[in-house]
Amino acid sequence: MTNSDVTKTLWSKTLYEGLFLALDKDNTRAVMAAIVDLKSKGYLMPDVLRQVREDKGGEAEKKLNLMLLKAKNPSDGDKGGFFALIKNFFR
Repeated sequence: MTNSDVTKTLWSKTLYEGLFLALDKDNTRAVMAAIVDLKSKGYLMPDVLRQVREDKGGEAEKKLNLMLLKAKNPSDGDKGGFFALIKNFFR
């Protein structure tokens, strides 16, 4: 491995650790912020879901899918909130 590969690997682990921590704490806003960060760095959602399944298990993947579903289809109570602002980002 080159120094560049090591740096990318460490960077990737740090990004995912933020997502895992937010999932563990059921912090939806932090999860969405971590997803936005991962997507801005070029990660694709199927890869993110696979990584969550591998590292945290199927229950964490289900929890993440439910959070993403809510982000895609915010309830009436979220009209002006965080989910409404990022709704189209997850399509």
